[in-house]
Amino acid sequence: MKKLSFLIFQLLLISSAYCSSMLDGNALTPCFQMDEESLECITEVTEKSDEVLNQAYIQKLQAIKTADEMRWWLGRKEQKMRMADNFVNSQRLWLDYRNSYCVTIAAPEENTHAYAEAQARCHLNMNQRRIDEIDMLYHPELDDK
Repeated sequence: MKKLSFLIFQLLLISSAYCSSMLDGNALTPCFQMDEESLECITEVTEKSDEVLNQAYIQKLQAIKTADEMRWWLGRKEQKMRMADNFVNSQRLWLDYRNSYCVTIAAPEENTHAYAEAQARCHLNMNQRRIDEIDMLYHPELDDK
């Protein structure tokens, strides 16, 4: 449990500053400093990253669904529901894009021991970028910013 907490801490330290490569970053460093199998660690870190992304998505979707559309210029409930539907659709499309993109990024490592690491690094970086995009989805009635 202590190792998992350390991994989660490391994951949360990922900067939102963009790397020069989708394979950059230090979120997996603890996986190669441990006695346990690194593939298991890589999987845990990637799953935690997915959880953090999903939480950001759920929170923003909830904010959209509970926004007071009457405060929008000529706002209507249909408008708000369309916004929520579009956000759900964009997330589904983005997940497909991320998965395909990371297969592309990791292709040079295919059939090597570094393939899982390359895919995970891409996955982590893409998730962080998506969280940043979700955070930038601004609307005065949705954010307290």
